[in-house]
Amino acid sequence: MQICRVSVPLKDGCVADWRDAQPRILIVSHDADFREAAGRVLEREGCAVVGAAHAGHALLAFLEAPFVDVLIADTRMRDDGAGEIAATLRRRRAELQVLYLAAEGMPVPAGRTLVHPFTAEDLILAVRELTEARSASHPPSSADR
Repeated sequence: MQICRVSVPLKDGCVADWRDAQPRILIVSHDADFREAAGRVLEREGCAVVGAAHAGHALLAFLEAPFVDVLIADTRMRDDGAGEIAATLRRRRAELQVLYLAAEGMPVPAGRTLVHPFTAEDLILAVRELTEARSASHPPSSADR
């Protein structure tokens, strides 16, 4: 898993159509072990994964690779809340899909949420649902190229 740097796939000298490329996932969590484990799981499923330890790193990673398909945001982070990170990134890319991770009993922003503890399969299925929802509802635009 890369941290804060992503290469955008090229096709005929232009940025590839997002449907032709692997899903791009940005994982934002203060837990380095979780970022690494989740990154490995999603990479085995064919995703390109970038990890960030906090909101500042997430914004830098997103600015370097604005073609992120799914943001996975841990609501247990100590800095900006997961909802605030998602809102900031969605202002730059409205079709960004978000998966929140939360501890049981913890308040979470509205949206798709996985509650700890969850399995690798739970994570894979949630990301798959979000990437399929994005594919179905957002055909590529000039901003995606």
